[in-house]
Amino acid sequence: MKLQKTWAGVVLSGLLLVGCGGGSSISDNHEDALPAGLTFIMFDNATGDQYSYDTEHREFENMNGEGEKYDMTGKNGKLVVWTHHMVDADGNETEEQKVVMLNDVDYNILNDDDNVTHDNIHYLGHFHDDGFAAHSADEFDPAVETNETKLEKKQAALDSLSEHLWEQEEIREELEEALSNVNATGDLCNFIVLGEHEEHDDNVIHEEHGTPHIAMTTDGYVYVFEENATTHELVQDGIHFLLDGVTNCTETESDILQVGESGVAIFSAETQKLYLVDKHEDDESSTYGTDFHVHSTVEISEIMPAGFTPTSVAAIGEGEHDHDH
Repeated sequence: MKLQKTWAGVVLSGLLLVGCGGGSSISDNHEDALPAGLTFIMFDNATGDQYSYDTEHREFENMNGEGEKYDMTGKNGKLVVWTHHMVDADGNETEEQKVVMLNDVDYNILNDDDNVTHDNIHYLGHFHDDGFAAHSADEFDPAVETNETKLEKKQAALDSLSEHLWEQEEIREELEEALSNVNATGDLCNFIVLGEHEEHDDNVIHEEHGTPHIAMTTDGYVYVFEENATTHELVQDGIHFLLDGVTNCTETESDILQVGESGVAIFSAETQKLYLVDKHEDDESSTYGTDFHVHSTVEISEIMPAGFTPTSVAAIGEGEHDHDH
């Protein structure tokens, strides 16, 4: 089954698979909960089971088809989604969302001797005009891929991934300090920046409100920070909220996924839920910490086959969704 459209269009009309059997539909219980235009990838490190879920058609698909480059049967890994900024043959700047399955659930680029290489991944996936394409690790190996043009493009993807992971570590350090400043009761567990993380440039005039930085702590609280335009410190108004049922968050069993311009889905393996979080107001005078809230939750069991309990979730797409608060 083929996933149509590219990231540029990103109405994902199929499933994240090529060559697998037909998907299974779910009930309409949460028809309006998950934004359309998204494909989730869900993976269980305990079993190696891996499924995709298409929010446009509300269907799931088993990704572990024999012979597929993204087959994770009997393997462990860590999902990462990032935006690869590129320049096309005509010199135009373009961007494309990509997803990679790292081959170590505890992978941290700070502990590596160098940037990400083919030795660190199981597969890397992205969208072509005719559907989703997954590339296995050996396609990034210079000893295997002898076409210099193809190898150069694949190396550029790995370099972009490395740049993203290095930036994530910078953000992590800033958020750890910010949580300490507000006397958070737990340590940093997971986080996301909605949009582009702002570089610290004193010559650039920033908007009144910086990019939201959403942090989840080990005891299940969610904090939302923004960068002060003058000091560049991450600040918030002290408002934070607890995710219902979450008492123990670990980075390897949680994820925060952007699912729209100002919304995220927070996944907890402990509760097996997706918490849909966004903000009420677009008013420039309001603060991010006050606005953001949980507007709905989705049980994984309601969108996935019986018995499947993922430990990691990623999402690709430009999910857009309006709802009543």
